[in-house]
Amino acid sequence: MRSHSCPKCHSQMVEGFVADEGYGTKHVSKWIEGAPERSFWTGLKIGKRRKFAIRSWRCRSCGFLEHYANA
Repeated sequence: MRSHSCPKCHSQMVEGFVADEGYGTKHVSKWIEGAPERSFWTGLKIGKRRKFAIRSWRCRSCGFLEHYANA
């Protein structure tokens, strides 16, 4: 992983996450391989595609976000 300084303004970045919410549940967002395909019943077809939890870093100064989806 790269150093945690902002590539835009070089200030310190802090780790966080992006949450998905629905029907009373909360989860860490995931990156899903491939282009999105619509589904009438679920909104998107996901199937057995590869999925990775998203880690996020936010600059304390300018608010720039970096996201990582490591295996």
